[in-house]
Amino acid sequence: MKRSLIAPTIALALVTALPSIASALVPSETPADTFQVGGPRVRALVVVGNNVWIGGQFTQVQSGNGANVQSVSNLAVLDRTSGGLSSSATPLQLAGVTGAQVWKLASAGTTVYASGKFKFTSGGTTYANLLAFDGTNGNLIAAFKPKRAPSSQSLAVGGGTVYAGGKKLVAFDAATGASEPGFVPSNITTDPSLRGHNTPPQHRDLRLIGGYLYSACQCDALTQSGSTYGTKALVRFQAATGVYDPTFVPQGVGATATGVSVATDGVDVYLGAGGSDFVARYAPTLTYGVGPLVGRQVWKRDTSGSAQYVAVNGSDLIVGGHFVKIADSAGDSCGFKSSNPSTLDPNNECITRNRLAAYSLSGGLQPWNPSVTGKYNGVWAIALDGTRMHIGGEFTKVHGIAQTYYARLD
Repeated sequence: MKRSLIAPTIALALVTALPSIASALVPSETPADTFQVGGPRVRALVVVGNNVWIGGQFTQVQSGNGANVQSVSNLAVLDRTSGGLSSSATPLQLAGVTGAQVWKLASAGTTVYASGKFKFTSGGTTYANLLAFDGTNGNLIAAFKPKRAPSSQSLAVGGGTVYAGGKKLVAFDAATGASEPGFVPSNITTDPSLRGHNTPPQHRDLRLIGGYLYSACQCDALTQSGSTYGTKALVRFQAATGVYDPTFVPQGVGATATGVSVATDGVDVYLGAGGSDFVARYAPTLTYGVGPLVGRQVWKRDTSGSAQYVAVNGSDLIVGGHFVKIADSAGDSCGFKSSNPSTLDPNNECITRNRLAAYSLSGGLQPWNPSVTGKYNGVWAIALDGTRMHIGGEFTKVHGIAQTYYARLD
């Protein structure tokens, strides 16, 4: 916080202003010398063995000087150590429809699941929008044959079930792809009057935490079994049945907030949000207000653009997005980027962080500052890899060094 401007309603946050705490867990700010991809974007990353899988919308793997070294279709794989092409795996070509792209990747052991918008045909079977492959070699796992999988932007796997979410949340057997018979369907909607731009209903990220399935979503209401509930940004379901849990309501998200990413430290839940743009920590075991509601807000920090990916890295929370200013204290208002300079950090109280930052889990902004630049939308995906970190999104430089859409920080 550059100057004191604390609002009187900060009772929402249990932690207000904390100093930066040096962390030994964040990697270098300077990118490693690796191959990259030729955009327009990377949406997803997952590490399996010595392979780092990259999903998004792109057609090339490129060398450091921008030369095409491999033609691909929305899925690529690099050696996680050398940064060059994998010597053990070849990616599937996930195209087949207009606007094809891979939105999410999730792994269970060496199996990788890919969701998005695509068609892939093998052995006379067409796999649409969701499939599985072996993360060690890239081979299709033909036994996983989901039927009528919708185009989806979110994906999670655990307990023998694969969850995929777009407007609807669906569940499949992780081995066969058969629809889970006991999973109760639900639909989400958004209120177009709340925001000045089109915000279609979407489950943006899914995470299994403590027997529940949490969704970071663009959602103002949810309908299930004939009942409609008001929802906002972060909702949870019984993992086994898909039944919506109305007792969890994230405190203080605001009317225009949309959920983009969710992470956990094993107990509490961290939300990266758009709409009103912030990152926050919630305690799903703690009640607040009147009644049995849980989801107390522990702390909240404003960002000048959406917080598009959050990941817990030991004692740190890594945050990626398209922000350029980020709060270091509760109550700071970082504004938003526009043609009017006064909308960005209007009170001169936020700190410059270009699209990638780290907080301590108690809300203290870390000095780590890799500075991801070159494209507005910034960081869409993060994969933690021991002391390394893989990042993907829409960018052309990291720490001033040319690096297109994918980078590795050691």
